[in-house]
Amino acid sequence: MLLGLVGTAQAARAQEVKHAPTVKQAQQYEQFWNGDGDHITRNCRKYISIANANPSSPNTVMATDCIPYLQGVLDGFETERIITGSKQRLCYPNPISSDQMAREFVKYVDDHPEQLSYPAPFLIWNAMIWAFPCSQANSHP
Repeated sequence: MLLGLVGTAQAARAQEVKHAPTVKQAQQYEQFWNGDGDHITRNCRKYISIANANPSSPNTVMATDCIPYLQGVLDGFETERIITGSKQRLCYPNPISSDQMAREFVKYVDDHPEQLSYPAPFLIWNAMIWAFPCSQANSHP
């Protein structure tokens, strides 16, 4: 029963969040985590710099919180989609590497710097929808 209630609440929140958060949503989120898009972008840039310098190092992925955070947020989105039965909106190539996700995220931020103040999960969602849409009509150039 509790899982059904949680799923219902998540579905209601998912309906509210399209691409950009409302001020209310951003304020509610900041009560749980005080990281914005700028914070995770700095960490992803650091990861890319380390990966470019030493791509074969097994420690590269764990050098920053970029990859674990991106994967956690995306796992959360996918879990919510499965629980609520929502339409799939992200269509990753198979296989996709963590490195590719980080690079697509930073590329999106470089093209949309006005979104750096968004809470990190909102910015990650926007970047992944832009990079990996399920519809070719929604794909970036």
